[in-house]
Amino acid sequence: MRFLLALLLLSLLCTRGRAQEEVAAPAGEASLPLVVTSASIFADMTEMVAGGNVRVASVVPIGGDPHIYEPTPADVQLVSRADLVLVNGLTFEGWCFHPQIPKVTDLARAFPETTIILNHFGGPLGVGAYGGKADEVYAGWRKDIAELARCPN
Repeated sequence: MRFLLALLLLSLLCTRGRAQEEVAAPAGEASLPLVVTSASIFADMTEMVAGGNVRVASVVPIGGDPHIYEPTPADVQLVSRADLVLVNGLTFEGWCFHPQIPKVTDLARAFPETTIILNHFGGPLGVGAYGGKADEVYAGWRKDIAELARCPN
């Protein structure tokens, strides 16, 4: 439980938003376990699986975007009252241009337990200062991608 709580709190620090307000539990439901999820889609899945056997709340509210979520003290209170916390895990999705790939590699080395997804394969540039230098750009890109690929995460 401590590990899950630590993951949720870490993910809250890396994201932004408000906790979904808990609906007052009808008589008899107050004794049901409280399951708190990181995002509303996981709350929906939890409700489908658990049926009426648990109360479910989501930190990121319905319609909220976990990418711009801003945590509040109410989020911490909600998580602290939970009997079970379900999180989707922490990942980093990066989109960058090819000259920035070494920075992603540094990040991967600094956080080896965090899954890193490099979107758009490190965006090789072919305009501006990189225009007409495709061979040079792709040689540097290949070297930097190979170095990033050595990271297990």
